[in-house]
Amino acid sequence: MLQNKLGFKGATHQEEAERNWMECLNLCMTRIKSATLEPDCDDSTVMKLHIQSVDDVYCALQILAVSKDKDFLDMHLIKKNFWPLLNSWSHHLVLNSNAEDGKTVSDACMIGVLRGVTSCLTAMIACQKVKHPSQNVFNLAVIYFGTICKLLLSFTVQYKKTAPITVQCATIATVMALSFCDPDESYTRVHLWLASTQSDVPTKPKAKNDRSHPHLNQLAALYHDCSLRKMAHWMEGRAKNLDPSQHGKTLTQLLWG
Repeated sequence: MLQNKLGFKGATHQEEAERNWMECLNLCMTRIKSATLEPDCDDSTVMKLHIQSVDDVYCALQILAVSKDKDFLDMHLIKKNFWPLLNSWSHHLVLNSNAEDGKTVSDACMIGVLRGVTSCLTAMIACQKVKHPSQNVFNLAVIYFGTICKLLLSFTVQYKKTAPITVQCATIATVMALSFCDPDESYTRVHLWLASTQSDVPTKPKAKNDRSHPHLNQLAALYHDCSLRKMAHWMEGRAKNLDPSQHGKTLTQLLWG
């Protein structure tokens, strides 16, 4: 039971159960807000998201998403909890170019929010596909996916130099994980960002014959879905109707050379 997932006892009455669900959600959000970025033990130039009991947090959010209806996902999970944090972080970036003074939402929290959006939407979509395999992805997921794509586009254009590369990579990971919402749009946005950052100076010197993307390791560290390479192949397959001349290299070529 969800109540036990993060330490709550099983409830015997509906009202008590509802209270426990909200307490559990608040605890999840408290841990996401307290998230930190820590160097990877094998590569100190790569930052990894650290959240207390991270698997429990995102598992609990997924259970909440599929156990409640779309209105709960929309109002309580996303609009009330995730979106205010995302908007606060974005607003600070626009006004202060990511300066730390006055920053109320950390980069780690922003990355935790993006992962939360991914976890909740993928869980809800998976549940939908089990019950109604022939249905298109529900409209709410497509709308929120579009918002994340716009955020990624801003990193490709206006805020390429000022937005932290960790948050940019986390946004790429989110768009890729949710690419089934709109395969063509996701391919276009991810390809554009990868191409625009291909000449960035890597944080760690690469071998002479290494043609991989300079941010591949950071992206891989923040991608929490299936294999990154498998997802890139899937996106390429679903985007076959796109004009290759508009994109040049494939995602696989941009990422791994």
